[in-house]
Parts: sequence; C-alpha cells; structure tokens
Amino acid sequence: MLQAFEKEILAHSKGAEFRRADLHIHSYGQAGSYDVKDASMTPENIVDAAIRDELHVISITDHNAIGNVAKAVSYSEDKPLLVVPGVELSTPQGHLLVYFPTVRNLTRFYGQLQISDDGKSCAHTLIQCLNIACSFDGIGIAAHIDQSAGFEFAMPKYDAFKEELLKCKNLLALEITDIANVDWFTERDTHPNRKHLHGVRQNHLGEDETYELPKVMSSDAHSLTALGRNAQGARKLTRFKMETLNFDSLRIALNDASARTRIEDLIPSDIPHFVAMKLEGGLLDNQVVHFSRNLTCIIGGRGAGKSTLLECLRAVSGNAARENLVDCEIWPNRISLVYQDQTRRRQVLSRTKLNQVVNLSDANGGITRVPIESYGQGETAETIQHCDEDPTILLTFLDGFIDLEHLKARDEELCELLLSNQTDIERLYLDVRTIPDIERAKTNAEAQVKLLKEKEAQKVVELEEKIAKGKSFRSQLAANISVLFRGVNDALSDTSVADLILEADGSDLVVGSQQFGEVKAVVQEYLGKIVGFSKAIREESDKFTATLNDRLQRWVKEEAEAQQQIEDIRRELEAKGVKLNIAYIRKITKDLSDYALKLKTLEQKKAKLTILRNARRKLVEERRKVKSLIFTTRSSFAVSMNKSLKMTVVDYAVTMKFKEGTLSSDFEDLLKTAMGWRTSQIP
Repeated sequence: MLQAFEKEILAHSKGAEFRRADLHIHSYGQAGSYDVKDASMTPENIVDAAIRDELHVISITDHNAIGNVAKAVSYSEDKPLLVVPGVELSTPQGHLLVYFPTVRNLTRFYGQLQISDDGKSCAHTLIQCLNIACSFDGIGIAAHIDQSAGFEFAMPKYDAFKEELLKCKNLLALEITDIANVDWFTERDTHPNRKHLHGVRQNHLGEDETYELPKVMSSDAHSLTALGRNAQGARKLTRFKMETLNFDSLRIALNDASARTRIEDLIPSDIPHFVAMKLEGGLLDNQVVHFSRNLTCIIGGRGAGKSTLLECLRAVSGNAARENLVDCEIWPNRISLVYQDQTRRRQVLSRTKLNQVVNLSDANGGITRVPIESYGQGETAETIQHCDEDPTILLTFLDGFIDLEHLKARDEELCELLLSNQTDIERLYLDVRTIPDIERAKTNAEAQVKLLKEKEAQKVVELEEKIAKGKSFRSQLAANISVLFRGVNDALSDTSVADLILEADGSDLVVGSQQFGEVKAVVQEYLGKIVGFSKAIREESDKFTATLNDRLQRWVKEEAEAQQQIEDIRRELEAKGVKLNIAYIRKITKDLSDYALKLKTLEQKKAKLTILRNARRKLVEERRKVKSLIFTTRSSFAVSMNKSLKMTVVDYAVTMKFKEGTLSSDFEDLLKTAMGWRTSQIP
C-alpha cells in the first residue's frame, strides 16, 4: 500500500524545496582543469555520480577553462539534475567562481578574458571579472576564501580594493571550507575589519540589519570519490530552496539567502516529518496534501475546510483534535498519513471514521501516535490575547518550547522547602524571643531563693530545689515515654493500607489476574506475621509499662521521704521560734526549676533556629542559582530563536529577549492586596 500511496502523492507538487548542491567541481582532460589526475572525472561520469549522490544542482567549474561544460549540460537534459554553466578564475587577488544561465553566456564572457597560455591564471582582477560577468547576466561566488587561494589570504590587507570587491552587487556568496568560519564578514565576526566590510556592503546595497552575504560549501572535487563531499569528507555541502531546477531559482535563493540558503553542517541530517496525507469522503473527499519539508501553507476561503484539514492531521497522527469536528457529518471516512522517522523509514497511519488510529505498515508493533505541537483556529490568539495584562501567559507559552521541567520542578521543591523552613523558623522565633524574659524571671527567682537561704532556711530550700527539679524531670520523662508507647501501638493497629490491597477487586483483569492473586496471598501472609509480632510486642509493652510504673512509684516515694525531711526541719525551726512559709518556698523553688528547664529547652531551640536560618540561606542561594539557570536557558533559546527568525522572517525584524528577575505574579498580588484601591485607580 505504501508504494501505491507514494506514487499517488509524488504526483502532487509540494512547492519550493531545499535542493542539495555542489557548485565547485573540476573535470579531467585538455578541456578541463590542468590539475585533475582522475581520468574518470568526465562530464558524463560527474553527472551520473551527482545523481547517485542525491545532488540536485551542480556546476563544473574548471580552472580558467570551460571546454567540458557544454557536454555536462547536454548530458544532464531530461535528468533530475541542474548543471549550471560556470568557471573558476585564478585572478591575482584570489579565485573566483562565476556562473551563467546558459552555456552561450558563459562562452561570450570567457571570450572577454585574458587567460595565460598554460591555462593557470587569469589576468583580470576579481572586480573586473565580476563587472564583465554582470554584462552577461552572470553571478559570482568568491572561492574557498579561508584557503591560501582565496581572496582573504591572497590580499590580506583591508584596503579600498577589498572594500570595492565587497560592494559588487553580483558577488552573491562566499565559499568556505571550514564551518568554523561561517561567521566571517557578518555582524558576529570577531575580526573588526571583516565585520566593518560587512557593514560597508550592507549600507552600499541598502539592505537592513538582517542582511548577510551568504556562505556556501562545495566539494572542489578533483576526483569522483570527493564529489558531493566537503573538505572534511562529509556529505554536507549546501542546500538551496528552489521552486524549479533552473538558474533563476538558484539566483533567487542566493539573493534571499536568509530564507533559502542553508549549509548542511548547520542543519540535522534528517528529521522526522509528515510526507503526505490523503482524505477520502466528507468535505475534503480525495484531497491529497504533499507536505513540504519546510513550510506548507493551506490557503482557502471561509468554509473551504482549512480547519478540518488541520484537525484531520491531528487525529490521524494520534493527537487530540476538536471534539465538535471529529467524526461529524463532514469528517472523512478515511484519513491516511505517511510519516518518515529519523532513520528515513516510512510508515502509513490510517484512521477510519469512529475508529482508532492503526499502523498499516506494521500492525503489530508499529507506532500509532506521532506527538506534534499544533495550534488550531483561534488557539494561538486565545493563548496570547491577555499576555499584556498577565505576562506569565506568554512566558508559559514560550517555556513550552524549552526543556525546563527539571529546573522548574527543583524550583517548586525549593519553594516548598523554604515555606516549611519559614514556618519552623517563625514557630521557634516566637519561643526563642522569650529568652530574655525567662532569664529575668530566673534571676529574680534565684535572688529570692538566695534570700531564703540566708534566713536559716537553707537546708529546706535546697531540698525543695532538688524535689522541684526531680518532679519536672520526671513529668517530662513520663510524657515522652507515653508518646513512645502510643506511637508503637498506633503503628501496630493501622491496617488501612493493607485493607485497601486486600479489598481490591481483580476479577476484571484480563492480563495479570493470576499475579494479582499471588500478590494478595503474599500480603495476607505478611499481615498474619504482623499480627503475631504485634501480639508479642504488646505483651512486652505491658511488661515494660509495669516495670516503668514500679520505677516511677519508687521515685515518688523518694520525693515523699524528702518532703518528710523538710517537715521535720520545719518543726525543729518552729520549736526554736523560727517560722517558715513552706508553700512560698515550694513555689519559689519550683519556679526556679521550671525557669532553668525552660531556658535549657529554649537554648536548644535557639541552636536549632540558627541551623534553620543557615539552611534557609543555602536554600535561597540554591534557588537563586536555579532561577539563574532558568534565565540562562531561556536566553539561550532566545538567541537561537532570534537567529531562526532572522533567517525566516525577511520583511521585518522580530526579536525575543528575556529579562532576569523582573516578573513575580505573587509579589504583584501582594502589593495589590497591601495597597488596595491605589493600584487600580492610578494608571
């Protein structure tokens, strides 16, 4: 089915497309280049090899010779290849490639030149050659400018001659052999003189700031094995976007280079893409779309089916489509889609009305969904119409093109940690800030205890201090033990998660029902063991509880004995005429003990507060770094997008720029809440 479908879709034009080109090839023989040693480099062999190598445009550009050009042009007729008549001239200022629409124009141009008897040089300057070529509708490309025979090295000075050369209107490109030099003679050039000459040409031709003299790469092949390959031996030269295979299309591509000329080193070798789609039945019955590898425009009046076509593409590629349109009365009975993956393997996806997508090429393991980014009628406008009021809408839209998920997830995680940290800090701070008050109260209690000791009540006060400290300590210890046992008992009693597993109904399972039964049996066995362990643990807990209660009762008994000692001392003092206010002494010593214990606890909290504040500083610093990485990633995306926009949008300039740390919706809401009516009343 795929072969039949391909024949049908290939019959439909898909408009201008990028064609692979090699515009610098040398041939063999007296009519060719003097330095070619490969006898197989005949015009006919070159044409055949170019077609095998999937080239669409070539030019035989021999050194100061044109004898083999006519043969190549004649032999290429009725073949899927354009042979552009051309020649490479060895001028005193460097080599120049010159191209013409016809062999006749090339011949007439060649007749105006002064070529040396040995055929190794041309007496005319680069500028003279370009001016003569202009008379015969010719265009020029400066050959391998980054090599010794190129003009950049042949005339290293940046003088008036080089400036006039760059002003030549029919110098349409610069050939390079190393992709590292792609920025030569552009605004991005790090060499100030070359960058200056870029501006000179731009101003002289009246071009805007987006204009650049394009770079091309060719093989400069002197053998068949080198044809179609760059200086590094890779099959990566230049592509030109051409409607048809003719000289005018090539010239248009060079003049509109930002949109129509691409060095293959800068583009992927292949990318997944849709090849074609066919609709059968419905509003668009028998409509076939042969997709361009670049841009496919669907043009039609209102109600012509443009939206339907997009929704069909969404549906047959396994993506969500508009529910009110899918499978309605105008929907196709069948949609077929040819998809080519990165390995250049083609598959046919098909969807019939009211059914799911199927893979006709691989029914068993073939894909049935190709994720795409798509925006239907009004969807983009709906996304960005409120972005002036809420910039986060546009920011969220742009972030959809950037891999920020891991950074955003970490940022959210850090926000949660900071909020939790803030809660802990605030809670601790409320306690810690009472330290000065507790210290003053403790100091006052110490002074009162000291005064009581000086009034013949020292022994009583010391005993009360010990008792108070013991009671406070015992009370806190008992509370902690109670929490411990309660936690153990609660954990042993909680079977809610296990109950969910055991109560799950797997009767409807088609795949895995047996495994689910086995899992359930394992859980039941585990719970049975837990019940046995729980019983043993509870018995041990009861024993421990009895032992602990016994120890605590002994502790209470010791406190009672100390209280009896205090009572005996009090009676002895009263017999001597000294009266003691035991209730007051007990209160003061208890207060002192409580203050001391409270201060100890607060000092521990103060240390923990310091740790939390240090942790907060680290969290804030990490969040700054994450935010900075997000900004850097967005800025990198903006640079890439600006470059792409510059190459594709040629009638006006579009620039994208992110600013760091200037948008905070939460802070904006906080300000509005704090200021109330002021922000809404004042523009």
